[in-house]
Amino acid sequence: MTRMIIKASLLIGVIGGFLLYYIPLLNGYPPFYHLSIIADKFSRPLDQLKDVERKVKTQVKQALPKSDAKPVKVYRWQDKAGKWHFSDSPPPKGQAYEEQIIDPATNVIQSTPVIAKKTPSEENKQKETEKADKKEPPSSGPASAEGVKKLIQQANDIKAMMEQRQAQMDQMLNKQNDP
Repeated sequence: MTRMIIKASLLIGVIGGFLLYYIPLLNGYPPFYHLSIIADKFSRPLDQLKDVERKVKTQVKQALPKSDAKPVKVYRWQDKAGKWHFSDSPPPKGQAYEEQIIDPATNVIQSTPVIAKKTPSEENKQKETEKADKKEPPSSGPASAEGVKKLIQQANDIKAMMEQRQAQMDQMLNKQNDP
């Protein structure tokens, strides 16, 4: 008996669940209709993004030169107003023009220069020339070895003089403080 009640309630629940999605209420919409609207609002931007991606891919494919592309003849001329014109068909008769053939398979952007790798013998030669080009340190002046020794000696002399002055000032202070 309890098994039958469980089966019947399960059957009623399943049928009732399906009916909730299909039977309209008093407002004319099924009970969970608003959930499908929300789902559509979230899926629409994703669909739009996929459309944009498809459009970009096709435009890029169209913009890239085809491997079977043939050279194109281009006409260039300047009209009476000074405006330049470019066309694949010749200008009106009597108009001076230049004719250029453009190969779409040609790279029109200048490449960056490639620095050739040096062999070990070339590197050794370069190092030797750099060593030869290096100048010897100056023999006189403040940057020479003697000049640096002189600067250090002068700094030590100034330090000794400052210590002597400090000692004299300390003595004066001690005399004033002693009665």
